[in-house]
Amino acid sequence: MLAVLVTGPQRAARLTSARPDNLRGVSAVVAANERPGDVVFYLPSEARVVSTAYPAPFGRLRDLALKQSPAESDSLTGTQVWAPVLAKRFAGPPAVHRVWLVQWAGQLALRPSTKIGLEELLLVHRMHLVRRWTVQSVVLSLYAT
Repeated sequence: MLAVLVTGPQRAARLTSARPDNLRGVSAVVAANERPGDVVFYLPSEARVVSTAYPAPFGRLRDLALKQSPAESDSLTGTQVWAPVLAKRFAGPPAVHRVWLVQWAGQLALRPSTKIGLEELLLVHRMHLVRRWTVQSVVLSLYAT
């Protein structure tokens, strides 16, 4: 009897529409639009967890701000390089022509709280916005030179 009572709520909780995010949808946007040489910035760095559920398309993007991967650092998001290192990596070689910015929808208007976050924003704002996708709680912005 208990199983019958909880089956309905369990099914409802597993629907994509019941989740605050749609990581499969986010991954599909990146997979359909990424190009070789593309770079990704996660702002804030905790947004890097977006890439863990469906990592294939994100694995093709260069994460210039990443110092140690989540596995290497024993954390969910890895560790970041210092802002001057990021600026040097961005300058190349190879040259950066397209940047994906991954953010939480509620944090678009917030100013980054770290130096690396500020540097990421400064670098992408030198480029022009090509397109922005909002997939539930995740916002993907594609910038290009």
